[in-house]
Amino acid sequence: MAPRARRDLRCIKRWCAVSLASVVRPRQRPVRLAPDTGPLSQPRGQPVTDAAIAHRPGARTTADTPQQLDAVTARIRANPKYQELRRKRNGFGWALCLAMLVVYYGYIALIAFNKPFLSQPIGAGVTTLGVPIGMGVIVFTVVITGLYVRRANAEFDALTRAILEEEVKQ
Repeated sequence: MAPRARRDLRCIKRWCAVSLASVVRPRQRPVRLAPDTGPLSQPRGQPVTDAAIAHRPGARTTADTPQQLDAVTARIRANPKYQELRRKRNGFGWALCLAMLVVYYGYIALIAFNKPFLSQPIGAGVTTLGVPIGMGVIVFTVVITGLYVRRANAEFDALTRAILEEEVKQ
């Protein structure tokens, strides 16, 4: 067996073992090992405790237990503003998805079933009608992406901030 194939097989075995372990013990926290260098004082290979990482900015403390996080998640899911956010975001996303599917598959269907229409030359040149229509599909994709980003930054982010301010403070 080639060295690359052996290495790939070892990676697959390791991935399967890790995946199986997470399925068998899903609630158990993974053991974090100290890196070679860094702010952690434990020697390499030794488990890192919560106390060792508590001084790092943004590190989770022991107060953030899974039960506390589950309670916050449950309150957020029960919030009417969250339900509104989900409804608006999902509806808008599916509408844009449907529009993209219609445009893309419409263009593919036009290629498949009406080649003479697309092969009509534009003016006296060699460019056919299919080229600008294909470019229009690409431009349409960019436009609907911009629409989603604009609405997400304006409306969805404001709703998310309101939900978090309301529920996390409790």
